[in-house]
Amino acid sequence: MTVHGTESEPVGTFPSSGVDVLIVGTGLAGLSAAIECIRKGHNVRVLERAATINTLGDMYFMGLPATRFFKHWPEMKAEYDSIGLHNAWIETSKHSGELMVKPLYVNDRLKAVGLDPKTPPGTFQLRPLIYKMFVKQVERLGVKIEFNSRVVDYFESEDGKKGGCVTDDGKRYEADVVIAADGVGSKSQKLVGGQVRAVSSGRAMWRAAFPIENLDKDPEVKEHYKMIGPNDSEPIVRTYLGPGTYAMTLTRPETMIWIINHNATGSSAESWSNTIEPKEVLDTMDEGTGPNPWDP
Repeated sequence: MTVHGTESEPVGTFPSSGVDVLIVGTGLAGLSAAIECIRKGHNVRVLERAATINTLGDMYFMGLPATRFFKHWPEMKAEYDSIGLHNAWIETSKHSGELMVKPLYVNDRLKAVGLDPKTPPGTFQLRPLIYKMFVKQVERLGVKIEFNSRVVDYFESEDGKKGGCVTDDGKRYEADVVIAADGVGSKSQKLVGGQVRAVSSGRAMWRAAFPIENLDKDPEVKEHYKMIGPNDSEPIVRTYLGPGTYAMTLTRPETMIWIINHNATGSSAESWSNTIEPKEVLDTMDEGTGPNPWDP
């Protein structure tokens, strides 16, 4: 009996299955599903509500389990290793500037219990770079993505052999397997336990990413947010904890990223492309932090 998944099984290992798979959503989950379904020999079709691929975003932490399938895709593994922040440091301070945890390599600071100490639980990544890597792989595989396809309903056939969805222009799509990767509030919930309406957390994030050269405008800020390690050559994530809030920055060779969690305002929106004026941030960032404002 053959046990699959223990070793690298590149595309072409599996014969054509004849299974039609419909994937809704082109986030990392949807693209990962498309890539692996192709490897397993399935026929894949992808729907996306936006007009095009959106590569906006900044940093996030990519856990080790989300990368294990790279063993089947050596070209993705090589690119991931080349762009990931595998040598990043992390430190933690109070929002007032008092240091709480000195700088340590992420691999040392975030060790997982029971895991090989030489194997980090994941790495900080830049979403635009990782996302483009996934998009390129999907394009190489010839997966068809149908844009401007907003799904408003999901269904199952009466005999239970097919699933499908309906888009806002009335088109119906059917497949043997439907993967609803369209996020919180997916209309697929009614078929898998009941529709659960998203509830606002009352929180939002101010996020900014800009060329590192902008730090040259203020030598003091540039010195404070410089990189670390040998010859100040390695990226560092700085985290800040305050009353009901937190912040993060990332300094890497070409980019600076700045993030603050705050109470949602009238200008907040669930979108990668929503923008606000810097003045609004400066005028309100100290609200709710108590007697000590954010450290300059």
